[in-house]
Amino acid sequence: YAQVIEHLQPFGHDLLQQQDTGAARLQGWAAWHGRDWALAYTWFSHAAKWSGEAEDVANLARVELQRENYSAAIKTLERIPDDEPWRELRAQAHQAYAMQAFKTSDYARAIAEMQAVQQQRPLDAGELEMLGWSHFHLQQYPQATALFEQSLRQKPAQGAAEGLVFSLSAQNRLHEVYRISDELGANTPLARLAADPVARERLHGSVSSSRVMVDAKGYILPAPYLPEAQPAYARAGLFFRDSHTPFDQGNFRTQ
Repeated sequence: YAQVIEHLQPFGHDLLQQQDTGAARLQGWAAWHGRDWALAYTWFSHAAKWSGEAEDVANLARVELQRENYSAAIKTLERIPDDEPWRELRAQAHQAYAMQAFKTSDYARAIAEMQAVQQQRPLDAGELEMLGWSHFHLQQYPQATALFEQSLRQKPAQGAAEGLVFSLSAQNRLHEVYRISDELGANTPLARLAADPVARERLHGSVSSSRVMVDAKGYILPAPYLPEAQPAYARAGLFFRDSHTPFDQGNFRTQ
């Protein structure tokens, strides 16, 4: 790719004069593979200007994604039709922006961007979990509960199970954990969090959770006969996903 750029460099002025779209694309992709984002953007810009084709504009958005300029990528994609060929690229841009916002504790932005993803395609289990944690941190517990449950029904995982327990505990609805756990079946992360038989017995037929407690890892346990402690969900740390791992469950952790 470096040789392609080097070979075409002396002809740069002529290419600009001739408005050679094909050569501009070739230069752009050569720079892309060389991870020279500034040069790639320059040549893709020429191609987009000369051709007016959606694919050339989409290439500009792809460069912005590589630069982690997610809002710029989204704005660029507004220049092309909102139809099927570009849905996944739009979803990718909004998803990346949502993750960036989540990691900086901008949960309202994370929610807005994940809702934009949802307009392009259904959310997977990991995305539902992340959206649930965004609502959780804004103390929007009913919304968080619904999202964690959807995530668990799609693909049971530890992070969503903990989120469901914390969210229901915050609403004094901890008894609902057992119904959902029974529907999901044994040997799931939620079943393990709700495995203590004494705690289950104390919540059976009662909406009061005063006789049980939730520890920092989401386990439902019998409450000791001590003055009431701060609920575990209030001490939950920031949950986030490593930006270099695929969007899936099990990648959330506390800090």
